[in-house]
Amino acid sequence: MQSKLARSWSHGHHNDGRSIDQNSRPIREPGRLSADRQYLCRFYLLDQVEAKFDAIKRASNWLNDQLGDLRDKVRDSERAVELFKEQNNLSETKGLR
Repeated sequence: MQSKLARSWSHGHHNDGRSIDQNSRPIREPGRLSADRQYLCRFYLLDQVEAKFDAIKRASNWLNDQLGDLRDKVRDSERAVELFKEQNNLSETKGLR
């Protein structure tokens, strides 16, 4: 999965639609450099948050799958115990007093 930052750079455009010339450096106004840095920092942080969110989502899905598998195993084991009890004429007792 490609991040927003990577997609933005690979498409050759700034967020505001201006084209990026890969072979030259744009001439910037003094205040513009600070704004560009702030934009890149925000964009980078957003990209990192999204990457972490995606990782958490994948981990959550995997854990839910594992939980479902374990639930099925418990159900199968409980059925096997009940079948064994029936076949061997065993019943639950509350203990001796």
